[in-house]
Amino acid sequence: MGTWMIAILSGYAAVSVPYSYLTLFVRPVEAFEVTAMEEQCRQTAALCEEKKKRIALLQQEKQQARLAQAAKPGTAWGLGGVVKGMMGGWGGASSPQETLRQLEAELSSLQQLARTLQQELGELRVERVRAIESRTVWGHCKNLAGYAMSAYCVYKMFTSVKALIWGEDLVTDPVGRGLSLALRSYLTLVFIAAISVMSLRGFLRSLRRIFRAVKGSAMASHLVLLLSQVTGFYTISSVLLIRKNVPLKY
Repeated sequence: MGTWMIAILSGYAAVSVPYSYLTLFVRPVEAFEVTAMEEQCRQTAALCEEKKKRIALLQQEKQQARLAQAAKPGTAWGLGGVVKGMMGGWGGASSPQETLRQLEAELSSLQQLARTLQQELGELRVERVRAIESRTVWGHCKNLAGYAMSAYCVYKMFTSVKALIWGEDLVTDPVGRGLSLALRSYLTLVFIAAISVMSLRGFLRSLRRIFRAVKGSAMASHLVLLLSQVTGFYTISSVLLIRKNVPLKY
């Protein structure tokens, strides 16, 4: 199970790193788009506040009417009152209860729309930052690193498929040989541990979107439990694989 988690996270990192580094996947978001989305969020928030005020006013009027009705010693219902009640029930003006239910439904829809707009606004801001960063020197360096990592991932996929089909033993790739020459054994372990932690960190950051979309404490608790198990499997398997590949003298 832990080996599966390592394979899944490695595949996720192989896809996530080029997507995060290459300017090919950067959406060109301009400042006016962010401003327009912020204006939509403000308008939606204003509509929500207006609906809340109307609901509070109707609830207050309903409470006052109930108190006034309870304060009366008795109510005499004549023919006019019966006819008025029948006409009101057959298509007259809507009752306060129906108006209140309609306003609450509209408020719920507006609140859902506000949450969606806030999420889209956050994504636009992130893409705006990425677009600005891609025009800098650091952005160009990340773009070159993304192409290099993409080429390395394609090379590793080719060698892995070749070894799987023809039954060949996986040998050390050029990057692995270069790291073994540049780093000593203990530094190599630290380097591998840092890569594992960063890969897991990126995976957990991406899972935050799922937690935001999930509603209900029961489902969230199940996801937290599943995430804890995945983290434990990944950590134990990483330690065992590193220990297996370390020479016996260490």
